[in-house]
Amino acid sequence: MSHMAHTPQLTDAQSHIVTSAIQARPFLRPGDLPARLVIPHLAKWKRVVTIGDSVNEGLWDPVDTSLDMTKYKHQMAHPNTPLFGWADRLAGHISRRRVDAGLSPVEYASLAIRGKLIRNIVEVQLPQALKLHPDLLIMDGGGNDILRPGSSVERVLRYIAYGLEQARETGADVIYCLANQPQIGGVRGAAADYTARLHSLLQRYDCYEVDVWDYPNMVDPRLWSQDMIHPSPECHERIAQIALIGLGLGADPAWAHGQLRAPLPPLTRTLASRLRREHHWIHNYAYPWVGRRLTGVSSGDGRQGKRLTPIVMPPSEPHPGSLILAGKYGQPDLHGPSAAGWVSDPAVYEQNLTQKVEQARETGSVATEKSEKQAFFSDDGSSASTSSATSSSHLTAHVSRETNGSSADVSRETSQSSASSDKPVEES
Repeated sequence: MSHMAHTPQLTDAQSHIVTSAIQARPFLRPGDLPARLVIPHLAKWKRVVTIGDSVNEGLWDPVDTSLDMTKYKHQMAHPNTPLFGWADRLAGHISRRRVDAGLSPVEYASLAIRGKLIRNIVEVQLPQALKLHPDLLIMDGGGNDILRPGSSVERVLRYIAYGLEQARETGADVIYCLANQPQIGGVRGAAADYTARLHSLLQRYDCYEVDVWDYPNMVDPRLWSQDMIHPSPECHERIAQIALIGLGLGADPAWAHGQLRAPLPPLTRTLASRLRREHHWIHNYAYPWVGRRLTGVSSGDGRQGKRLTPIVMPPSEPHPGSLILAGKYGQPDLHGPSAAGWVSDPAVYEQNLTQKVEQARETGSVATEKSEKQAFFSDDGSSASTSSATSSSHLTAHVSRETNGSSADVSRETSQSSASSDKPVEES
């Protein structure tokens, strides 16, 4: 049965949200509901899984928050730096909200891989994610596709629609990150058109969204990495806070009083500094990108998701807010770390927890072991059952729907990716 076949009964807390939303819209007539009402399901979101491309993988947001990757001459020369990212940050924030509500922390996995096109995300990553039975699926994709000349926005949206349909039929909620506002002027128009149409698609499938386009200050160069495509660490945190708002949970207190919309301090750049930045970008990023396109090489070739099985996501402390607004990183090439000490590396957290449980077992402290297991691994909510992976022919039929005379081409392009000519390429 479709997830939209029935209307769920609202809890008292959700009824309060509905009442508050109606009261905040005085132009509504009595009995009307808001056209778009976001209801959080914090108790349901026990298992969170991320799929997508480089933005969801976390480029360039290092796990070591004292590391400033913008000081590297060329970020792509350091492809194996352990990364965090806005999706990981969001999972940590949801863990905090759940623990504060007396629930267990989030179980989190990340299958996102840099450079992947929407076809790979839907055909390969999505079935893997659904096997993990997520309660909340964090998704992005399509940005790499629209960067390519001659790409079809319609085809990208059909893939996304198919993916959303598969995820929503399992009962999972989906939050989709809209494409970031590009710093490269030549693709801004295409990105805006794609984003507007994706917004409508997400409404149709009743999905949450991370609407980064609603924040004009997100175009500030201090919020972007050297490649002018991927977010800086602070920008990753801003996206996570926008996602919290999109989920109906609200931003952390430090961000909730206008910081997300506040203009950043004036940025003074000389003509010489702008020319140096553009020359650096062309030499270190634009030329290599073109080279990869010509040779069919992707930055994601041979890579896999950074967390293939769910682990306990440590609850993040409330984030301290913008370091740029605090005046610590005011120059365009000094984006700086997001803030040290507010979050733990989940891999280290899981290792420490495992050691603690093993120590309890060795000392015969059964009660301690049991309490640890219950506190961090208890299943306090039911995960939706997952349908089996759909066939390639089903996907082909969906993607080629409403096309005129192109079904043969689409079928060839959406067949199993065993043929080398069909290997998804690309990158952000």
